[in-house]
Amino acid sequence: MLSAVPLAAAGCGSASHYAAGVIAHKIANHFAKTPAAKRHVSQAYCLYSVDRAFHDLRHHHFIFGALNIHQALKNCEAGFGKNSR
Repeated sequence: MLSAVPLAAAGCGSASHYAAGVIAHKIANHFAKTPAAKRHVSQAYCLYSVDRAFHDLRHHHFIFGALNIHQALKNCEAGFGKNSR
């Protein structure tokens, strides 16, 4: 887990957007009961993470851009991958 110093250094909301996305994904997965519903949650979070990664990289927040890219890759594989069905 990242320490508070890099999180505070961003200071622009990137950290809160990242944390809120992770929390929202976990909450949505808690209520998704079927494998298809879990795939749809992963697909939505994949698209959100890609959008956040582009936004963070465009505004030179490279740490959070990289974290969002990591989340996007993980969830895109879970939502759109060949083993997701």
